[in-house]
Amino acid sequence: MRSADREAVIGISRIIRPATFAGRTPTLKPTIPLTVDLMHLGFPKAMGAHIIDDVIVDPGCEKTVDKVVEALDGRTPRAILLTHIHFDHAGGTGRLIERYPDTEVWVHELSLIHISEPTRPY
Repeated sequence: MRSADREAVIGISRIIRPATFAGRTPTLKPTIPLTVDLMHLGFPKAMGAHIIDDVIVDPGCEKTVDKVVEALDGRTPRAILLTHIHFDHAGGTGRLIERYPDTEVWVHELSLIHISEPTRPY
């Protein structure tokens, strides 16, 4: 994949990058993740997101973003880590980036094309 293909701009001109530590050394201290029950379709424990330090892992679908924002309790996330791009893991990412435009999105490079061009099959 060409370098230019790795950085794709989506709807709100937010740069999506392949999963990296963005030039930072990962922390090795033990961290307890906060699990957020997204109450998808009103059902408890049907879908969850995680917040580890200042990183949201798989924020869930668009309709459950408010639960993630509530769990952040006024904090601004540094990054959103997407394990894969199914709607129940990554669907709310666009709404979160609209709210927190300086937040990075970490995603595997093979998913970049689909995120930047959602109608293109992957």
